[in-house]
Amino acid sequence: MKLFNASQPTRRRFGEVHCEQCGYPLEGIHRAAACPECGFAIEESHPEHRIGTNFQRRLDPVAWLQTALISLLRPSRVWRVARIDARLSAAFGLATIAVAAGVYACTFGTSGRLGSSFWVVSWTISFAVTVAALVLLTLIEAGGLRFFGRRKGFPVSGAHAITMTSLATGGWLVGAMISGIGWRVAQTMPATALIEAGPNTPAFIRDNFPPSAYYAETWILVLGWLIGFALFEIWSYRAFLALKYANLPLDAPLHTKVSVEKVADL
Repeated sequence: MKLFNASQPTRRRFGEVHCEQCGYPLEGIHRAAACPECGFAIEESHPEHRIGTNFQRRLDPVAWLQTALISLLRPSRVWRVARIDARLSAAFGLATIAVAAGVYACTFGTSGRLGSSFWVVSWTISFAVTVAALVLLTLIEAGGLRFFGRRKGFPVSGAHAITMTSLATGGWLVGAMISGIGWRVAQTMPATALIEAGPNTPAFIRDNFPPSAYYAETWILVLGWLIGFALFEIWSYRAFLALKYANLPLDAPLHTKVSVEKVADL
C-alpha cells in the first residue's frame, strides 16, 4: 500500500474529511464506499464517529475516572472515539496531572503533623511545583509531536498534539502511584541502605551524593517517575500513530447518534 502522506498538505481547511487510515482526501466519494487508497471504510472516517471520550461528553469526576482507567488499560478504544478538541482534552490532561501531583505531594512533599498549617503549606508548594513541572513536560511533548508530524507531512494541528499528549498523561499518574506505594512499603521496612558506602564505593558517588541517596526510598522515587515518564512517552507516540490522520470535528453537537456497539467501546 502506498503512503499518501508524502504529497498531502499539512494543513486542512475546515470541513475537509480525509481517510483516517492513510490521509487520502474523501471529498466527492460516497460514504458507503471504501477509501480508494487503502480500502478503509469511508463511513468510519467521518468526524461524527468520534463521539468523544466519557470525559469529553460529561465533565465530572466519574467520567474522568472512567476515561483514565480505559486510557490506561485499553488505550486503543479511547483513541478510536476521542474528539480532536484542544480545550476538552487539555481539561482531562490537567485533571490527571493534578491527581498525580496530589498523590506525589501526599507521599513525599509534606512535613509536620497531618492537618497542621506547616503540613498544608508544604503540601501546597509540593503540589504546585509538581503540576507546573508535569504541565511543562506535557506541553514540550505536544510541541514535539506537532513539529515531528509536520516535518513528516502529517496534518497534525495543535489540537491533535494536545489531544494525543493529554490522553497519555495517565503515565504520570502511574509513576506517582508506583512511587507512592513503593515509598510507603519501604517505610515499613528497616532503614537499611540499598547501597552501602564503603571502601569500594566509586569516589563520584561517595563525594556527590548525600547519604540519603543510598536508601531504598530514594531509588523507589526515582524508579517510579522514570517508569511514569517512559509510559507517558510510549502512549504519546502510540496516540500519535493512531490520531495523526484524525479528522477535526465538524460544527455538530457533541452527543451524536451512534450504534450501540460503538458506545460499548467506550
